Amino acid sequence: MASQVSISGWLLLGLILLMLALIGAVIYLSLRLRKSAAGSLGMESRYQEM
Repeated sequence: MASQVSISGWLLLGLILLMLALIGAVIYLSLRLRKSAAGSLGMESRYQEM
């Protein structure tokens, strides 16, 4: 029983780390896209108003 708990715990930890990595990648990509598109689309001022 203890081995099953530790295995599920490791799976949960891996899932949380995977989610954090995905969220970090999405934030990183959105920041890069926002910086590259700020000059042509003027999205910087739109985000500052919000």
